Amino acid sequence: MSQGQSAAVQQGFAAAWERGYTAALTIPGDVPGVTVTELEELCTYRPEIEVLLAPDRDRLGTNGLRLIPPHAITLRFGEDSFNLHRAEAVRAHRSFAVHVVAGLEHDLDRPEDIASFMQLGRDTATLRLLQEFTAAERLLASAPPLA
Repeated sequence: MSQGQSAAVQQGFAAAWERGYTAALTIPGDVPGVTVTELEELCTYRPEIEVLLAPDRDRLGTNGLRLIPPHAITLRFGEDSFNLHRAEAVRAHRSFAVHVVAGLEHDLDRPEDIASFMQLGRDTATLRLLQEFTAAERLLASAPPLA
């Protein structure tokens, strides 16, 4: 099997299907603000929808993907995955919806993502570590001056 996020998630989703699960959910590892309540809601939100997407804050990435069944579409993680997954749902004639989840909007890919996550204000170990490292001050210090 090929490498990368799509291949890894596909392997997990295939294993879920083989074990009799009719739905599968994936989130990336860089969303420290997501809560258990938000994940429960994503699992149960509109169960008739086959492809449920939770975008990043720029609506470019897919930070939550629930498929019913787990093989409903071809996975397209990577650059612009949000739009690629939407296109796959249309191509496969699957129902789809977008569900914005605050904790999943804030992934930590770029320096500006750190600042956005810190503004979310959720008391997490990641936030406490960023505060300890004075990340906000460091980000401000490294920003180009305003004209």
